[in-house]
Amino acid sequence: MKNFADSAALQVLIDQKFDSLDEILRGLAAILELTPRISDLIVSYGERLSSRIVAAAFRERGIDAAPRGRARCHRYRFAVSEGCPIDRHY
Repeated sequence: MKNFADSAALQVLIDQKFDSLDEILRGLAAILELTPRISDLIVSYGERLSSRIVAAAFRERGIDAAPRGRARCHRYRFAVSEGCPIDRHY
């Protein structure tokens, strides 16, 4: 990436998200139960990271872009159907 600050910030974010995902996967390995909620959470990591990577690629090409939404569908479903605190994992 041309913008070193953007590149460094994205790398830090990716590292943090993978560390967090690693904790979730270790917990999953310990309990040996993949619930729909945990599955959605795991999938959301890829969705959220890819939106940031794509936005960075657009900015690299001079297109003003930023990820939007922060998994509103997941947050809404968790909050309504499972009583999950809205920002628990986000």
